[in-house]
Amino acid sequence: MAVYKIAVTTGDRLCSGTCDYIYVTLIGAEGQSERTLLDNWGPDLGKGTSGCYSVEAPKPLGELLLLRVEKDPVFMLPENEWFCTKIVVTTPNGEALLFPCHRWVWCGSRAEGRTSELELMAKGLKDSTENWKDFEELKSLFCYKTSAMYDYVAAHWQDDDFYGFQFLNGVNPNMIQLCSQIPPNFQVTDAMVKPFLQEGTSLEKEMKNGNIFFCDYKTLDGIQTKVYDGEQLVVATGFCLLYMNPENKLMPIAIQLLQQPAKENNLFLPSDTETDWLLAKMFIKNADSIHHQSINHLLNTHFVVHGCALATLRNLPLIHPLYKLLIPHFRQTLHINTLAQDRNMAARGLMSVPNFHYRDDGLELWGHIQRDKAENIMTF
Repeated sequence: MAVYKIAVTTGDRLCSGTCDYIYVTLIGAEGQSERTLLDNWGPDLGKGTSGCYSVEAPKPLGELLLLRVEKDPVFMLPENEWFCTKIVVTTPNGEALLFPCHRWVWCGSRAEGRTSELELMAKGLKDSTENWKDFEELKSLFCYKTSAMYDYVAAHWQDDDFYGFQFLNGVNPNMIQLCSQIPPNFQVTDAMVKPFLQEGTSLEKEMKNGNIFFCDYKTLDGIQTKVYDGEQLVVATGFCLLYMNPENKLMPIAIQLLQQPAKENNLFLPSDTETDWLLAKMFIKNADSIHHQSINHLLNTHFVVHGCALATLRNLPLIHPLYKLLIPHFRQTLHINTLAQDRNMAARGLMSVPNFHYRDDGLELWGHIQRDKAENIMTF
């Protein structure tokens, strides 16, 4: 009898663990083991845990070629998917073999998002068409899914300084740039924004001092939008002007929703009514999200790696070392590596802006990447 030790690691992401039955079969050059259930005393395969199990074979299997993992649901319960990080097999002679996985394991067709679905059913929200009454009602429905960041955003999402902070450290920190001259189609003037600048200064002085920034959404001008209730939806394609004040807070000081100056293309200022200013900020934030999703995320990330990912999935078997190496990266976003280069941000005049954590962390990461490349070249 040959006994193989199996060390199984479950991922630490949300809902990675499972209560379903997990089976392992070892296949070697000289035979295969029985289909063995991974079952210890107490809970198994929980989120972020590792478990050790034994798999027996009538005789040594020779060189291990394949590790087969299968999953069956528990009785009549809905399938509970499992994210397996890795499995390490120790042979009877003490040799440890790593089988990286880094993927979801399910039986039959994949039930994507079933656990979210069950939560919505339990709360009576699935297929509901009722409108939210207020934010407090929304909070009460998801009261247990909270964090310090969630609480801060819920309390400060309307604040101008937090709004400006998001242009540097939100999902799309690649639009903002230093403003040395107001674009001719941006209708803002010194008199309009002077009340929101430091006393005794001017828009021109602040631009010379490198304290004025702007976002231009001209890329979205002419984008095709959906028709809702018989009307064409409108996307903001204009400008947002921001001021880095003496307290190092980036504050929005002027918003123009469309590119071309027109009578109906009003300029919005912080001195407008609270509702008008908030709506103007929301339109610009919506444009910022559209720009991020369609260009930086979809075009510059998904479409770029599409060919590589497709070639991997079509031509490499699941057990191929290159497949195991590449597949975790295809599940994530890689464009941060190139966007973190210093020339990308220097060209937009952002190298000395305070509180730009995306830049600081990105440059540190880029430095490590470049240093590793140099060390590898020297070693080779």
